[in-house]
Amino acid sequence: MPFRLSIAAVASFAAVAADAGPPAVIHAWISYKGGLSSTLTQPKSRYSSDFEFFIDLPAQRSGRGTETQFGYATDRATTFRGNFHERGEFVLKDRDASVEAQVSMDGEWPKFTTIPGNPEGIAGVSLVMPSPSRIGQGLSTRIDVDVPVTGTATQTMSGEGQTITGLPDMLISDCTYRDNTHGRCKLSLQLDAAPGKAPDAGAQKMADDMKSALNAAPGVEGMVMVSGLMFNLETERFPDGNFVARSDTQGNVPAKDAVFSRDIHVVIWSSAPGDTHRPPGVPG
Repeated sequence: MPFRLSIAAVASFAAVAADAGPPAVIHAWISYKGGLSSTLTQPKSRYSSDFEFFIDLPAQRSGRGTETQFGYATDRATTFRGNFHERGEFVLKDRDASVEAQVSMDGEWPKFTTIPGNPEGIAGVSLVMPSPSRIGQGLSTRIDVDVPVTGTATQTMSGEGQTITGLPDMLISDCTYRDNTHGRCKLSLQLDAAPGKAPDAGAQKMADDMKSALNAAPGVEGMVMVSGLMFNLETERFPDGNFVARSDTQGNVPAKDAVFSRDIHVVIWSSAPGDTHRPPGVPG
């Protein structure tokens, strides 16, 4: 989309050298429920992907108080735990032919882990180091989900006395399928502050343009949400240098012959290594 931000371009948090200060951890919790339901009786289609993940991103601190900055710690790996569930159905029937697709895929990671050296290049779940927003007050970041799932994924086409089975290609899905029992699910969520007061004149124009784009027409903000962009990350900083950032997004977005639904909750916070405190609202 024309107003997608480049998180990598905002380097003042992320560029802190590995030996700049004491170690820290940036934690993230994300709960995501996304769905798509057809409003038609033919074809009948529904799809959902639900997941919950905890992410630990090793970091280094520099600075003091509310001016504290965080950068990547390259000597420690990002780890995650959680689960991913995918369900889908597509049915199209007429007098002469039919297509039926079914998907039920799951992935479970009960302990903090990584997916290193995966031959398919699967990355796992990761968090981009939060950095100061260029369009508003607070932080900007991105969460990337790229996980393997297993289960069943089938599609059957029947007509003219023949039946052909294969992999589902009629579903709008967050996943791809290697075969009928293995898949790979990928999703990215980009979080930023609400467009408002920016740090400089050039950034202010970008913020104003972003705000105008979001308000350009009814439904634009909802479709931006469906695409994985959320401009509602609220950040609170504390005198000890730590922070908590939150984003909550819920809603149904109508589209042609379908309705998208999203229920997304994200909390990101910093701590010293070994600190088990969690902000209110984050499950145990």
